[in-house]
Amino acid sequence: QTHPHTELVVVDTGPTPSAFFSSAEFEDRRVKYIHQVGHMTIGEKRNVAIAAASGDFICHFDDDDLYAPSYLATMLAALDDAGADFVKLSAWFVHDLQTGATGHFDAEAGMPHPSLAPLTEQFLYTYGFSFLYRRKLFPAFSFAATSWGEDQDILKRVRGGGRRVALHRDRTGICLHNQHGENCSRSFAQTTVTLDALRASPLGPLLPALPLIGRALAGGRRVEGESGVYGDKEVRSENAGGLFCWDSQLAARRGDGDGTLTAFTEWLWSGNGFSKARYDKLGLARPAPPQQFLERNGSSAAAAGGGTAAA
Repeated sequence: QTHPHTELVVVDTGPTPSAFFSSAEFEDRRVKYIHQVGHMTIGEKRNVAIAAASGDFICHFDDDDLYAPSYLATMLAALDDAGADFVKLSAWFVHDLQTGATGHFDAEAGMPHPSLAPLTEQFLYTYGFSFLYRRKLFPAFSFAATSWGEDQDILKRVRGGGRRVALHRDRTGICLHNQHGENCSRSFAQTTVTLDALRASPLGPLLPALPLIGRALAGGRRVEGESGVYGDKEVRSENAGGLFCWDSQLAARRGDGDGTLTAFTEWLWSGNGFSKARYDKLGLARPAPPQQFLERNGSSAAAAGGGTAAA
C-alpha cells in the first residue's frame, strides 16, 4: 500500500499455524499474526483483529480479494473528505474465479430493472470486504458473533447511532471482489469488464495472483453447478459461476429486460457458483423459491438429472 503508516493484523483459525508467518525467517514489525485454534465466526475474527490493532483506522483486507496499492490512501481520503466515521465502496469490480468473467457493479447508478430497485439500500450498506472506519467506534460498535450479515448489522447500528457513513464509487479499479463458491453471497454486475480493461487498471499488476487464490480456495471442493433441486423440481440456469453480468445477458435476449430478470432469478435459485455445503458452514437453513416460481420455471428433477454436481 502507498499509504506510509500501515499495520497488518492477521487472524488465523486454521488447525496449524501458518508456516510463512511462523517461520524464524519472517520478521516484520508491521505484521501482527494471531493464531487461535477453534471455530470463530467472521464477526468474532474481526473483533479480535480490531482489539489487536494499534492504529486509529481499521481497514478490512479480506484474504480472497485484491486491493490495489492506492486502495488504503483512496479510502482514507474519502473518509476525511466526507468528515465521516465509516466509509465503504458503493461501486466495485467483481471477478468470478470459476468462469473468468469480470464485471462492474455500481449501486449508485441504479438497478438495471425496476423490480430490483428495492435492493439498492442493501447493496449500499453491506459487503464488508470494503469497510474502513475509525477505531474509536469500538468496542461500542462491535461485530455480531455471526458469519452471515455481520457487515449489514454493524452498518445499521452505526448509522442508527448517528455516525456518518460515506460511500466511494470505485470506477478506476482499486479493489477486485472475487467469487469462488465459498462466499457468503454471489454477485451481479450491470456491465461486463474485459480482461484488457482490468489489466490497464491499478489492479493490473496484481492479476497474476488470481490463479493462486483460486487454487488456495479450491482445496478439493467442488463448486455446485446444478444444485437447484427443491423436492421434485429443479431450477436450472445457463449462467455458470457466481457472477451474473446483466448487460451481456440482456444482449443475448435482444434487449428483453423482463426476460433477463427471469434469467437472473433462475440463476439465483439454481445455486450455480455456490457451494452446497456453504449453508451448513454458516449454520443457515437453505431457502427455497416461492412455489409459484417453481411451478412456472422449475423442471422435473428426475428429468433434469437430479441435480448432478458440476466441477
